[in-house]
Amino acid sequence: MSLLLKYSYVSWLKKYDWSLFCTLTFRHVRSVKSGHRLFCGWIASIEACEGATLSWIRMAEYGRLDNRLHFHVLIAGAHRISVETAEALWGKMAGMALVREYDSTQRGLEYTLKSIEDGPDYMLEIGIVKGEHLRQRQKPRPR
Repeated sequence: MSLLLKYSYVSWLKKYDWSLFCTLTFRHVRSVKSGHRLFCGWIASIEACEGATLSWIRMAEYGRLDNRLHFHVLIAGAHRISVETAEALWGKMAGMALVREYDSTQRGLEYTLKSIEDGPDYMLEIGIVKGEHLRQRQKPRPR
């Protein structure tokens, strides 16, 4: 059931034009609630750089080795900000960030949603701007 749920999310969310793949860690141990506040501040900073509202998904996870909270994030609509600036903004606020341009061939969406496979106790948040950031439909090739 959890694998079916994960791929239902993948089917829906692959319609979006994701621009950034991020892994966000924390310098200090955080609760999900305090991590959420930091994340909202970080997204607001990126939106200020972009001059636009972004769409995003965020999965909170605890590390298998150290049991520390971290986030996997996909962002759609970020085209002006550099990955270095996005990393630096998180670094000032919270901890280490690995931010990369999203490449759908690397299966970042599936990776971000991997915690769903562990059962019903996953922590996924979705901030989608309705009708925005959708991938452009491919025009059929002429025959």
